[in-house]
Amino acid sequence: MLRWINKLDRLLSFSSPSWIWLGQWGTVLLGIHLAADRLDDHLLEALLQVPFGWPSPEFPLAAATWFAVAVELMVGAWALWTIGITRNEPAKNFAVWRARLSVRSVVAPLFWAPVAAAGSWVVAMSIEDATSQVLLEAAQPLSGLVAAVVGLRLGGSAFVRMVRQMPEPKNRLEGLWATPFVLLVAGLAAFHGLPIRGMLP
Repeated sequence: MLRWINKLDRLLSFSSPSWIWLGQWGTVLLGIHLAADRLDDHLLEALLQVPFGWPSPEFPLAAATWFAVAVELMVGAWALWTIGITRNEPAKNFAVWRARLSVRSVVAPLFWAPVAAAGSWVVAMSIEDATSQVLLEAAQPLSGLVAAVVGLRLGGSAFVRMVRQMPEPKNRLEGLWATPFVLLVAGLAAFHGLPIRGMLP
């Protein structure tokens, strides 16, 4: 039995580069979805404050919902593309890292850290909800432990990948077009997916 487990462990360790990106992307997708879910609420509230005769009473809700869906799909695709291009050897020194510097290489880690953390929080809340009736008081510590493992193993490893393994850009402004949407999602994920609101006055 131990021999079989050791073989499985070696197989997983050997093959992890081919599938670990899927877990990293999935974690950040949860954070993106959380942010988009809040985005349509904020946008709807803003549209309802505009003194404008909408074509129908349902128009502001539909507009806010579809805009949030479009942002979620676009940022999700951007995240998949970004994790896909970070296959270079890690930068071995500052000169190599500086040569790879671009808008995307700066924005990607700033996006990935809070959004992956928010995705880990979503996982934790799901586990707590699923186990609270059985584990009672133990459900919350267990969910916190799982969130920490997911955050460090998937979110943390992807963050390091964003910092160290970006390819050298064709020009420094690569990724500029997506920056407003990406940072918007990152801000919403940080504010609604992390305990930031409780620390604000």
